[in-house]
Order: sequence, then structure tokens, then C-alpha cells
Amino acid sequence: MPNFPNKFTVEEINIVHMYHSDDKIKTISEITRSVPYIDDSEMVGIMRSVVKKLERISDGEYAETGFFTV
Repeated sequence: MPNFPNKFTVEEINIVHMYHSDDKIKTISEITRSVPYIDDSEMVGIMRSVVKKLERISDGEYAETGFFTV
């Protein structure tokens, strides 16, 4: 398993698990679509951080890790 999951906090990992899809872009889209409905500014910040981190990894890294498999 590549090392990139260590770059995610526990909170970020939980968010990815909540919105997980086999497709990285779909996961990003689902998280982004939910942000306007979240009233907690700290949670919104975490969600935006997750999106930025997911955007920085390749589709191959996302698919290969199995890290996000629930």
C-alpha cells in the first residue's frame, strides 16, 4: 500500500469513508456537494482539506491502495 494515507488525519479518513466511491472524482464531487449543507465551520474546513488532498493524488494511487475500501 502506498504511503499517502498517512497524510490524512483520522477525521479526514472518516470523511473519505463516508463519501467513498471507487472513482476518486466522484468521491471529491460527493464531498464538495455536501459542504453547503454543513453548519460546522470546522467540519467544512476538514472536508475542504480532504478534497485538496484527494486532488493531489493520482487516480491510480486512489484505485490501488484499497485504503478507502470499506
